[in-house]
Amino acid sequence: MNPTYSKANLALNQSVAASSFQNPYLPSKAVSGLISEAERWLPSRHHAGPHWFVVELQHAGWIGSAVLHFWRTGSPDDGVRFQLEYEAGEQWLPIPGGFHSREYSKPVTLEFHEAVFARKVRILFRDAWLSLSEFQLYPPGTAYEAPRSSGEPVLEQVRKNADFDPNVKVLVSQFGYHPEHKKKVVYLYDGSTNADTFELFDVTKNRVVYMGRLKTVEDDFGRVQTGDFTDWTDEGEYFIRIGNDRSYRTFRIQTDLWGEYQRLIALQYFGARRVGEDSIVGDYGDTIAVRWDDAKSADGSYRYIGKGFADGDDLRRFANASLLVAQYCMLKHTEPYWDSSDWIYDQVRWGLDGVLSFLGKDGLLKHGLHIRTPDIHYGTDGLFESGDEGLLIDPIRDQEENAYEYSVINEEVIHTSLLLGPAEACLLYYDKDPEFFERVKQLVIRGCRNIQRRFGPYPHKYSLSAWAWLNALLYRMTGEDHYRETAVAEANRFIGLQVTEWHGDAEVQAKGWYRYIAHPELDPWAGTTPRYGKFSALDSETRSPWGEKPEQEIMIIPWIYQGLFRLLDLFPAAPSAERWSASIQVYVRDYLQAISKQNVYGLTPMKVGRNGLIRQKGTLSYQYHGEIGRMFHQLANGALMMKAGKRFGVSSWVDAGWEHAYYFTGMNPLGVGAIYGLSSNIPSQQYLPDSVGKAYPGAVCNGFNCISGSNDHPQFQYWEFYGYANLASLWFATELGCFRAASGLELWPRELREAQHTSSPDEHPRHRLPVRMKGGFTYRFTSWGLSADKGDAAQEWLVNGVVGGTAEAGWITEKGAYTAPEVSEETIVTVAVRLKDGSAYSVTRVTIMPVPSGAIELHAHRLADGAIQLTWNTAHGNVSGYTIWMRTPVTENEAGTIFERIGFTGDKAETNFRVAFPCAPGTQFQVRAYYRSQGKNYGYGPESTTVTLK
Repeated sequence: MNPTYSKANLALNQSVAASSFQNPYLPSKAVSGLISEAERWLPSRHHAGPHWFVVELQHAGWIGSAVLHFWRTGSPDDGVRFQLEYEAGEQWLPIPGGFHSREYSKPVTLEFHEAVFARKVRILFRDAWLSLSEFQLYPPGTAYEAPRSSGEPVLEQVRKNADFDPNVKVLVSQFGYHPEHKKKVVYLYDGSTNADTFELFDVTKNRVVYMGRLKTVEDDFGRVQTGDFTDWTDEGEYFIRIGNDRSYRTFRIQTDLWGEYQRLIALQYFGARRVGEDSIVGDYGDTIAVRWDDAKSADGSYRYIGKGFADGDDLRRFANASLLVAQYCMLKHTEPYWDSSDWIYDQVRWGLDGVLSFLGKDGLLKHGLHIRTPDIHYGTDGLFESGDEGLLIDPIRDQEENAYEYSVINEEVIHTSLLLGPAEACLLYYDKDPEFFERVKQLVIRGCRNIQRRFGPYPHKYSLSAWAWLNALLYRMTGEDHYRETAVAEANRFIGLQVTEWHGDAEVQAKGWYRYIAHPELDPWAGTTPRYGKFSALDSETRSPWGEKPEQEIMIIPWIYQGLFRLLDLFPAAPSAERWSASIQVYVRDYLQAISKQNVYGLTPMKVGRNGLIRQKGTLSYQYHGEIGRMFHQLANGALMMKAGKRFGVSSWVDAGWEHAYYFTGMNPLGVGAIYGLSSNIPSQQYLPDSVGKAYPGAVCNGFNCISGSNDHPQFQYWEFYGYANLASLWFATELGCFRAASGLELWPRELREAQHTSSPDEHPRHRLPVRMKGGFTYRFTSWGLSADKGDAAQEWLVNGVVGGTAEAGWITEKGAYTAPEVSEETIVTVAVRLKDGSAYSVTRVTIMPVPSGAIELHAHRLADGAIQLTWNTAHGNVSGYTIWMRTPVTENEAGTIFERIGFTGDKAETNFRVAFPCAPGTQFQVRAYYRSQGKNYGYGPESTTVTLK
């Protein structure tokens, strides 16, 4: 006779064991009572079958049926074949009626032929690889209870050209470590066999040099083993071995190793991602050598959109270059040794040209690019007024066409943050070009004034960090006290957004993040469904610092939190400085670091997904990965922790920052690198090899994604080079510092090749990124590495193998200033630097492009009808026509900053142009000849004289 039971599902929350598992799908999740993509057991791919899963009840009892829920894995084994068995003494016996072998579309229910009396029951996959979402056991005669279901849709993975090694189990930074830093190994064992030790193998010595113990830990990502080899400080090349598994390729331990990161991102990546005429390094897959960009407005007119940096993989550009300009300025404050030729200043001016072409003359953002225009290009026809860059839109109000980059809901932070770059540049570089930077300063003043008029009082949101930052910079530029007063008051309002109460459960508690907005009744999202979901109620302090806001605000957090650091730099003796310092420390210690301790990788949280925050721990919610990736927020978190650690002398925060560097270079649950040039197991681009999706040296991709709204475990989806991602990367590299080279002698600019990646060389050849310079123009080369130690006097510069160059190949000075020769067709030369003792040498190819030459004398005459007639003399050399440029004056309400192209002529002999629209006194004009031949653009000649209207 079978006994009766008051409890239904006997297996619910019971002890379990399994043959293996794949993180984060632990065996315990198959008896949790919840069915979802995240709540399931999955055997390890590395473990050979048969696979088994055991449930151990609290006491032996009668079992009459089983219900099994499986999760489709996409493998051919989705036809379910298994056997249920029970433990009898020391052997496992088949349960009568417990064998199943057929397709399934819903839960598998098995009524046993006879009830069995047992404490342990197992499922055995004899020749299949399945994922078990819920395993239920019932006493005889008991009704089936359906488990809970999350009901959340699954985001299918996109694995385009995912040509990396997915079987890496021994995780380290694939780039390497400083000798004195903490060093850790993570082992993704599969649960079947625990390892006791790991071995550090020296490649040069060809032997094991260190052994360490492993310990098993369970964290937010599953169950792993970890070991520590911090004690080993000898420089060299290594790998780690655990049984038959080893870390991917090799890594280095070297003192100045990570200085390479700054050089890669600050020089090579953003050097190769320049867009615009005279970009020097790079080939974006265009059919022409030089880009002459403009965009088409809705009324059919065309607008010059300036220089800038490519964003994403479709060459679109927003005004985000302003943030890059600000970060380059902060990089310059660290005095990197390699900036001897003022490359940072050159990048600042390059970025400003693009920013200022998007900003209106009133200092507010006026223009944006429609990112979904059908003719968004992977090349360009190279013609003037063809709208190659697509359609110009209102960047604030046409938010759908701008992919939610900007919107009216976060308008104040858009205008504010985009003035930070120009303001920082004015403060740092004013003396280099006082006439230009005075104009920029006046634009920033007008923009700040208009923000105050439009939004005063400024919304009580975390965008106050940018607003306080901007006013602090304006005080330093003008000395006017009202800016200082505003900066201090708004910084104090900003820290008033900080959550001061602890939230969480017995497992984890945190506080210190900055709420989205102070007063829920003022929430601009009220009554609106945001692009990214909400988890908690509007009046809850547990709301994520990432969620409930438009895309632009997500993108620049926590980058704008640097505002508090800048206030401490600019007002160190302010009465509120202690409060600002305390606020930063609480944010780092009690929020970022507190959650980073929940995983062995030290990873900090990021933005919310469409279904709200995935990990909910009591009153605390967070997650590490988003459905669309873009986990570059964590690089910014790492930078912030490192910046705070150095400022306040907390070494554990510096260590926590370093862990983010290691995560992005292979120390992650996938064993995949995400920074090109600093990682070895790194995927190729998902795009075709002839597109712009290249493996740019120094580039950080947008990161990993989680596979669904219910599972926060990283999966590979796709790589793109978002400007925001590399803004965060530049900040991180800034904090790491670069004071001495780890490499030998190198020069810049130089020809680049794509970074190493693991794609098939037949499908993805490593593209060349050439150096192009215009004939007759002068460019500054710089060297780093060994030359930095020995000084300029120890090196010499050569062109085509001749010290100092020749008239035919161009001349170069002892400081590396190279004047390219005037040529009538493309000409290739080599530029090199070497140490005079012959111990080091570096060389690059340079393509000299034929462009117009000779001075142009420009004249302007105001005609009777108010039009302006421009005339000039003919340029020399290769000339196809002329471009006309105009800069508006500085007035009470507006400030012209850059010359913008307003027209062109199509013939060398056509040396006049009529400006029909009204021009105020003080308007300036220039003319530049250009050359185009056989479908290629070769660039502009020298600027003409500047004329100013009276």
